[in-house]
Amino acid sequence: MIFLTGDVHHTDPRMGDQKGLASQWSEVRICERYLESANKHSVCPTLFFTGLAVEREADFISSLVERYRFEVGGHTYTANHRRRLLGLSRRLLGLANGPYWLQRRDMLATMRCIKERLGLSVVSWRNHAYRMDRNTYRVAAEVGIRQVSNRVTGLNGTIRQVEGILEVPINTVPDHESLGHDYHPRMFHSVQDWVDRVLQQIEYHQEHGLPSIILAHPLCMFVEDRLAAFERLCAVIGKESPGQLRECELSQMV
Repeated sequence: MIFLTGDVHHTDPRMGDQKGLASQWSEVRICERYLESANKHSVCPTLFFTGLAVEREADFISSLVERYRFEVGGHTYTANHRRRLLGLSRRLLGLANGPYWLQRRDMLATMRCIKERLGLSVVSWRNHAYRMDRNTYRVAAEVGIRQVSNRVTGLNGTIRQVEGILEVPINTVPDHESLGHDYHPRMFHSVQDWVDRVLQQIEYHQEHGLPSIILAHPLCMFVEDRLAAFERLCAVIGKESPGQLRECELSQMV
């Protein structure tokens, strides 16, 4: 099974990747072209939205929900806010997302916003920047999340059950860290090379009976080459009947 995922953030001057966007674009607006390319090839991705993105652009996201096939997951409420608090929490408590009560409040606020603004129930979750600590799975299970995709693993990473949650790791090379965007070292000369590597990894997974979980941000795909490489990726994986994270089952484990 193949799962295509992406993260969508609200507009924020602290988001380095957004600096290259023209004023008429936001990460939410880019999703329209992303979903058009994906759905054209029978790919129905899972997109993780921050609560603020939904709060600020609910009408546009609602129009996307009406016109395209995709799952809406949660991606924290504010993403980069509370940096000092989270930094202190990590150093003093060993908790990347703050105390238990703060992480629970953030998840619930994000889920509530999506339910009230879009009419959708969230069952899939990814923390911004993959931040995860010893409370994450416990909190997710308590608030009704079924799938968490916070870990980046090697090729052999697979779906497993942890504390009542299905852990769905990203087991292909992620786009954001690999493509640079002016402040990360580039692992690949071009986004087309990145697609080549992802397709090679998917082939490996198929040979070994493993699911493939892809992270392709709408913003990254747009900034790199206006989604041309992304369309090629979708054209290939669309032939394999890719699914949404909400469809994950333990039967997909080896």
